[in-house]
Amino acid sequence: MKNTYADLIDQTYYFPQEGFDLRNGYLHFHGVSIEHLIEQYGTPFRLTYLPKIGDQIKRAKNWFNKAMRKNGYKGKYKYCYCTKCCHFQHMLTEALTHDIHLETSSSFDIDLIFKLFESGKLTKSTILIHNGYKTDDYLRKIIQLNKMGFKNSITVLDSMVELERLNTMTRKTLKIGLRLATDLQPQSDYYTSRLGIRPSEIIDFYKNKVASKKRVKLKMLHFFVDSGVKDNLHYWGEFKKALEVFVALKKICPELKALNLGGGFPIRNNLGFEYDYKYMVGEIVRNIKETCDNEGIEEPDLFTEFGKFTVGESGAVIFEVLEHKKQNDREDWYIINNSLMNTIPDAWSILEKFILLPINKFRLWTIKL
Repeated sequence: MKNTYADLIDQTYYFPQEGFDLRNGYLHFHGVSIEHLIEQYGTPFRLTYLPKIGDQIKRAKNWFNKAMRKNGYKGKYKYCYCTKCCHFQHMLTEALTHDIHLETSSSFDIDLIFKLFESGKLTKSTILIHNGYKTDDYLRKIIQLNKMGFKNSITVLDSMVELERLNTMTRKTLKIGLRLATDLQPQSDYYTSRLGIRPSEIIDFYKNKVASKKRVKLKMLHFFVDSGVKDNLHYWGEFKKALEVFVALKKICPELKALNLGGGFPIRNNLGFEYDYKYMVGEIVRNIKETCDNEGIEEPDLFTEFGKFTVGESGAVIFEVLEHKKQNDREDWYIINNSLMNTIPDAWSILEKFILLPINKFRLWTIKL
C-alpha cells in the first residue's frame, strides 16, 4: 500500500500544477529552486515571486475587458488594489507598474500614498478610493491629498455623519461615493455588515443631504459582499439589490458614473481549487448591461478592489520539520522551526487556508503559501 505524502498527492490531484514543478525530486516555485534558496539562506524564510502579481492583474483586466466587448458595454473597467491587504513596498511598487489604482482603508494607508508619490511610483491622476471608517486624522489626510491636486481622490462615505465632518473641513470641491450596507450570509452571527449605509436610507440621504451641497459631487456607489464573489443565491441577491439602488440614484444624480464591486475574488488555496472567473465576470457585466438598457441609463464604469487575489498566490513561507512525534494512536505532530501564527503573510490571509507541500523529495521540507 502506498502511503507517502507524494503518493497521496499523486493519487488525489493533478500534480505538478501551475506555479509548481518537480525537478530531480525537489519542488520548484514558479521556476525558482526552493532547494537552492534553502542552501543559501537557511530556514525559515519568506519569499515573494513578484511577476505573479502582474499576472493576476492582467488576468482580471482581460476577463472584464473581453466581457465588456462581448456585451457591447460602454463603460470602462478600473482595477484597484486595496493597500491594507499587503503594505510591503516591493508589493505595492510592483502592482503599480501595471497601470492600476489604489483603495485605502485608514490614515496609515494615506501615509503610504504620500511616500509612493514622493518616490514617483504614482501620480496625481491615479484614482484613489478611500474606504473604511473616517477618523479625523484620516479625513485630514484625504483633504490634504485634495489640496495637493489629486484630482481623482474619491471619499466613499461609510456612514451618513461623515458627510458633514468632511464638508466642514474644506472649502474645495469633493468627489464622494456611498457605500451600500449588505446583508451577511444566513449562517453568520450577524444580519448586516457593519460597513456602509442601509439601502433604505441611501436615496433619502442623497436627496436631503448630498444634493444640496454644491461642492459635493457623488461619483460612485460601492458595495461589497463579505463572503466574496461566489456563484450562489446570496451573492446574486445582494448584487441585485445594489443594482436597484444604483439605478434609483442614477436617475436623480446624472453625475454618478461608477459602480464599485469591491473585492472578493478567491485564490487557489488548495490543490483541488476550482473557480470559473471568466463566467462570473461575464455574468456580472451582462447583468449590469441588461439592467441599464432596461432602465434607459448609461452603463457605469466598473471598479474592483482585489486584494488577496492580487498578492495571495505570489509568495511562500519556508520552514523545516525538526522532529516527527507520535503522541498517541491517532495523532502525529511535526515540530517546525517557526511559529505559524507569526507567518501569516498579511491581512488578506486571516482565516484563510493554505497549500502545504513538501520540498525535499516530498519528505523533509514543507512550503506554506
